Formats: sequence, structure tokens, C-alpha cells
Amino acid sequence: MADELADKYSNLNLCEEEDEIVDCGVLNSNEDKSRALKGKVIIRKIESNLFAFQFFHWKDKEKVLDWCPWSFDQNLLLLNSITGDEQPSEVKLTHSPFWVRIENLPFNCRSNEQISAIATKLGTLLEVEEDNLRINKSRRIKILLDVSKPLRRYLKIRTKDGSVVVINLKYERLPFFCFSCGVLGHSEKDCLLDPGDLSNQGYGWGLWLKASPQKGRRLDLEEMNEIQAAKRISFVPKVDCHEQGKTGKTGNAESQGGVIRENVDIDDMLHDSLMLNDNNHITREKSGIDMGANEVGEEEGIGDVIGETED
Repeated sequence: MADELADKYSNLNLCEEEDEIVDCGVLNSNEDKSRALKGKVIIRKIESNLFAFQFFHWKDKEKVLDWCPWSFDQNLLLLNSITGDEQPSEVKLTHSPFWVRIENLPFNCRSNEQISAIATKLGTLLEVEEDNLRINKSRRIKILLDVSKPLRRYLKIRTKDGSVVVINLKYERLPFFCFSCGVLGHSEKDCLLDPGDLSNQGYGWGLWLKASPQKGRRLDLEEMNEIQAAKRISFVPKVDCHEQGKTGKTGNAESQGGVIRENVDIDDMLHDSLMLNDNNHITREKSGIDMGANEVGEEEGIGDVIGETED
């Protein structure tokens, strides 16, 4: 078989481009490098579904905890650091960090302060991903979730004008969970919820809670890094075009009916933000957007690490 393949490909006519060789040996893989452990790790079983991990380099422990959540066979692996004084049965394994995406947010409710207020309704806030332009599909937050409680599917927030809007939640790297009660670690057939409760309403949770991979995120980050690294940002808001249309001058900058401004505020940028919907209709967002705080409503309706699996 190998001889037949060799004869077959020896008869192929390769153009100059097809004959080029890509040397992958000289390329560095950031992902492999970032996840590789520097030292050794030893795992010991304490009891059923309870294990102790001993790391021999402190960076390995931090790396494992930073990359949470981890799962095995789609079952969540709960991890927690230990000091040595506690008994294995006393270690609390009820929380796990998750990256949560908040979608369908109003454009004037995306400041870090407002996102932090929303995050308090989900769990302990660990990190907020920066979004300087505030026009992305979602805001990303890292939350320490109580996995013994049902997953939150949405939140209600009150905007500055008094209206109440519903925002959607999605979870990255979400493992096995129950579609009946929304709790991680078991399926519908093992759920303690009365099946009669589902006869009329059906399942309240589903795969739509899982966040899809973010395509093009690296390019977006590179673009924002270039903007932030620039010494000056040129931006021509419409309001200044109207005010400066006669002179076309502001300071040392000149333009045709507008101005070039430095240190542009996000409010000015939102004045001229555009949104393209599925019907290819372009609508201009309302100017004078208020970035004030909003009231958030409830949903209706290392040395050592010890861990256990949710099953």
C-alpha cells in the first residue's frame, strides 16, 4: 500500500507554490506553552469523587486555578486550595469560576461600574474584560458561581429612563447540566424535580446557555491594542461638525466642516454609532446616551489543591 501511494504521488506535477515547505518546528505554540506544567503533579484519591493534587511548582497551581473551569467527561471538576489545617471533609467544593457573556445589553449600560452591579446578582465578581468601545455583541465577566444553584438564564435591569429590559446570559466551557432544574452535575433522568411540573411547561434550560467560541477575538484585541497605543485618536463627531462647520478649525487641527479631537470620550463616540440589523437597515443610535448607574433586578420565575467531580 505504501509503495502504491509513493508511485501515485511521484507522478503528480507540483507547481512552485505547492512545492514549498512550511517549517512548523520553528514556530512557537502559545496555547501549548501556556498550559504546559513546569513541574510534577501527584494525584491521590481521598474517597469517592474526592482527590488531592500536589504541585511541585507554585506557578503550576496558579495556572490550573486560573484556567478553571475544568471538566472530565463533561462533568465539572471543582477545585479549591487548602492550607493544611482542615480535614478533607471540611473543604468546601461548591463554587467554580466561569466566564459569563452578558448579551443584548443597551449601549448606555455597558460601563464597568454597571457591569459590576449586574455581576453581583450572579455571584462573586472575579474579573471584567475591558470593552473600551462598548459596541461588541456582549460583555465578558468572570464569576465565582455557586454550582448547587440553578444557572441564571437572564436578568432584568432598569435603565435610566425607567424602562425594564431583559438581558441574556451565556456561559463559556459549560459542562454537563440538567435541562429540568438547571443545576450542574446530573441529567434530567436523575433530577429530583417532579416530572409532573414539566408536563405543561417543558424544559426551562437548554444548550442555548452554552456560549459559542469567539471567532476573530484575537484580531479584535489586536485592533484595540493599536488604538490604545496610538498617541492620538482622530474622531469627527457630528455635533462638532455642526458647531464648527463655518470655521472648520479647532486648535491646531483643521478639517472640512469638522474637527479632529484628542482623548475622545465614549459618549461622543456613541453619538455617531451605527447598528446594522438582519434586514440590512442601518439605524443611528440615540444621541445623548447617559452612562449613569442603573438598578439591577432579580430574575423571576500552591502547594495543594483538592477537588471533586460533579456527577
